[in-house]
Order: sequence, then structure tokens, then C-alpha cells
Amino acid sequence: WGVTAYEFDIASLDGFTVERMLADKIMAILSRKRFRRPKDLYDFWVITNNFDFDPRLILQFIEKRGAAEWDNIPFSDTILVEYKKAWDSLVLQSPDETALYKPSFNEEVLPRFNIIALALKSGNYLDKWDHVQYNFVRINDEDQL
Repeated sequence: WGVTAYEFDIASLDGFTVERMLADKIMAILSRKRFRRPKDLYDFWVITNNFDFDPRLILQFIEKRGAAEWDNIPFSDTILVEYKKAWDSLVLQSPDETALYKPSFNEEVLPRFNIIALALKSGNYLDKWDHVQYNFVRINDEDQL
């Protein structure tokens, strides 16, 4: 479940859908092991910054995996301090060793995670996430995910 075929000029590959990747990231971020993986927050930010997704599919994948620890959101002040410390220690580098853009934890990453995770937790979201508007939107009849 959560796998799709991707076609490239040189090969065809099977890989996880955007929704499956986000479900995995959300579950990892909300888990009790969250401070070991600030990279999950970065991956979450990059995916939601570049791809539209169907929130209903994310919830389906989370339910299939055994549910996210929704009680861990919103984060307490203590958790936020620990997450920020882990975020600050994260070093981002491309394969050619050039530095990658690292978004601000308090101004970009945390607000984005809160918008999406709290909407999924409450069921208060629209038809899809729009990565250009950074928000949930309704799908028009002619629009596709």
C-alpha cells in the first residue's frame, strides 16, 4: 500500500507515494523518539513545500500502520525546546557537500507541521494540500491532485 510506479527516461521504479511518505514522517515526528530524528521534520517541510497531497490518504496510511500518537500534538514548551535544540544541531549538505537551505524552525517548519498535523488530528481540512499556497484548498472539478 502507498506505492506507485514512477517512469523516467532511463528506468521505471516503484516508490512510495507522497501521502505514504508524509504519513511515515508524521508518525515519526509524533513518536516518543522524536528528538533523535530532526531530519524527519526537514523531510516533512521539503515534501510539503514541493508537492500537493490528499490528506485523506495520509490518514488512511496512518490507520493502516497503527495510528499516530496524536496526543503529542500540540507540543508542550519542554518538547519545543528539545525539538529546537535537535533542529539547531541538524547539518544539511548535498551530495557535492554544498550547504542546503535550512528553514527557520520557529518561523517555517513548526508552523507548517502544526497546520497540517492539527488539521489531520481534528479532521478540519479541505480536499488537498496546495504546496504553492501552503494551505489546504478545495479541488475544482477540473483540478487534479
